[in-house]
Amino acid sequence: MTKSALQYEHITDEELHTLKLKVQKHLGTGLVTVIGSGLSVAQGISGMGALADHLVASVPKQLSKPLIPGWAAITGELKSGQGLEAALLRHPPQPDLEDIIVKETATLMRNDEAKVIRQVVSNGKTLPLTRLLRHFPKSPPVIDIITPNYDRLIEVAAEDAGLGVDTMFVGTVLGRYDAKASNLSFVKSLRQTKKTVRKITAPRVVLYKPHGSLDWCMRNGKPIRAAVEHIDTPLIITPGLNKYLHGYKVPFDKHREKANSRVDTCSRLLIIGYGFNDDHLETHLSPAIRSGRSTLIIAKTLSPKALQIIDASPDVTAFEYGKNGGQEGTVIWQGKNKLFLAEIHLWDIDDMVTEIFGND
Repeated sequence: MTKSALQYEHITDEELHTLKLKVQKHLGTGLVTVIGSGLSVAQGISGMGALADHLVASVPKQLSKPLIPGWAAITGELKSGQGLEAALLRHPPQPDLEDIIVKETATLMRNDEAKVIRQVVSNGKTLPLTRLLRHFPKSPPVIDIITPNYDRLIEVAAEDAGLGVDTMFVGTVLGRYDAKASNLSFVKSLRQTKKTVRKITAPRVVLYKPHGSLDWCMRNGKPIRAAVEHIDTPLIITPGLNKYLHGYKVPFDKHREKANSRVDTCSRLLIIGYGFNDDHLETHLSPAIRSGRSTLIIAKTLSPKALQIIDASPDVTAFEYGKNGGQEGTVIWQGKNKLFLAEIHLWDIDDMVTEIFGND
């Protein structure tokens, strides 16, 4: 399947109207959203290439002699054209080297994240995800989002949309990991009938972060959430073989288990900027889509694995950037069928929200 060789038919007005209604209906009950690095990269968070460059420049300054050979093996892979994850898979770093990689990854991501959050707080910037979340239904009050991202742009976007965010931590300065208490903290009131007492809860995003977060760390052997500027080594799982070992520790395992459970039980999926390259999620996500789960995929460029899933799954609709006859626009995949929408970029969340839902 070679995208560059494809010629697309233009979507008709009637087909576009039907598509818009389909997307609007898709954001309903039973939806689970998976958000990958593509959404963060679009806002200025460094991707894998930029992270590799940062590590190559910063890690050598901190190496003791025993760590030099291990890092040389990793950089040798990078210089040969391998990506960062492939290099770390081939040469899993020893613990002290991994600590340096985690710290430097956090340094880069924290600086990137701070610039974006500053734009939101000080300059009134509205993130594209904020606009999208405003169009999610208010009932039921829970929006399930799964992300392998470390940054907190989803948290920022959700709160700017007037939603709470449940990350299973409770507290402000030294937040402890307590999924039950976190869930109960969103109870606004109790409604009593003759037979039962029903909890009325605030609308919120329940956010599953199986690879950790910049504001998580270990304190006295227990995971906590704290301000990122006070954390030297955050609880994040960097790419490579070691992530499979760390992924089975608290709180990563709890987030992963709950995320996979939601994928197993949902009726629809929304996939944004995700390349289907994470084995922790793929054990449940791809099989769910192939089994017939109604799925909308949005990405600037669909990854090879995404294309394989689309090819094998008739219930998938996907938007990606494309050109047709010199025109830029959106390639719309509906199963194996492809249409082209000129001059409108549905693969871009801002443009998609405007086109599907109107200006807000």
